[in-house]
Amino acid sequence: MATLAADYTLLEQAKRIDPEGRQAIIAEIMAKEMSLLMDMPFFPSNDIWSHKSVRRANLPSGTWRGLNEYVSGKKSQVDEILDVVSICEVFAAYDIEYINNMPDPKQARLDEATAFIEGLAQELCSAFLYSNNKTSPKKPHGIAPRLNALSRYVVDAGGAAALTSIYVVGWDKMGVFAVYPKNSEAPGSANGYPIIHTDLGERVDVNSDGNKLRVYEDNFKIKGGFVVRDPRYLGRVANVPSGTADAVAFENNLITLIDRMRIVQSGQTKEGAIAAGTVIYMNETIMSACRIRMKDKNNVHWGPGKGAGLFGAPVMFFDEIPIRKVDSSILLNAEVVVV
Repeated sequence: MATLAADYTLLEQAKRIDPEGRQAIIAEIMAKEMSLLMDMPFFPSNDIWSHKSVRRANLPSGTWRGLNEYVSGKKSQVDEILDVVSICEVFAAYDIEYINNMPDPKQARLDEATAFIEGLAQELCSAFLYSNNKTSPKKPHGIAPRLNALSRYVVDAGGAAALTSIYVVGWDKMGVFAVYPKNSEAPGSANGYPIIHTDLGERVDVNSDGNKLRVYEDNFKIKGGFVVRDPRYLGRVANVPSGTADAVAFENNLITLIDRMRIVQSGQTKEGAIAAGTVIYMNETIMSACRIRMKDKNNVHWGPGKGAGLFGAPVMFFDEIPIRKVDSSILLNAEVVVV
């Protein structure tokens, strides 16, 4: 049963009506930049609530031999990787009288839906970055737990406090992508986010005391998992000090990481989905440091994209790789040190 939002009082209704009696335009100041969700391609999983990836574990090698010498048989081996598909869901119910007595009832419901969509999207973006399926089995396995130790694809920027990371993701069917249950409907595009919205219409809500209330109800749902088929498509510059962010200090780390990774171009996959290719993600603190570096006459790596982004939005590039911003309330400035 949906929990009726108790805060939708007469006072709350009055706030949403401007002095001229029209529906007030709500400034969505809680909205965050979550380009990660806008870029990732979604594909149906190859199982219902999980997706199995198979990686080559070794290659058979030949045997050097002389004449009349026998050689031993060889075989290759593979590893299986299982990624879960998770559900995050919320119901929203509104008193019919509250909605019907607004200047524009349809806009009133849309305004409330916008808040729920944004909230779910922020939850998903944070989960795809930081959730650990091993400690939180109901959640997907995110990027940071996969790259939680210094390695070939996790490069140390040397910071010790107020740490953040720069993530490099190769969106591609052979690299990194998201999945939804294979027998389920594909994720919608609510505000550009992979959220399924169902208008449940009007119903009678009954509380725990048996009292009744006529309400409008909406359902918002995410069904998704995060898949890394090939680990060469995912990398991290870790331990970036946000308090003293300086692009000169970490651009060599970024060069090192990118040279180790598989880089893919954006384009359309065989399944028809648009894959963004390799993209660099950072929060606004690091983005500002990069933009300042872009003004430096000695800069040769950072450059403007001249409207190369979604709907012609400006995008900054590092060499030929686009850079996208994720809000610091999601891509944090308080990550734990990676060793």
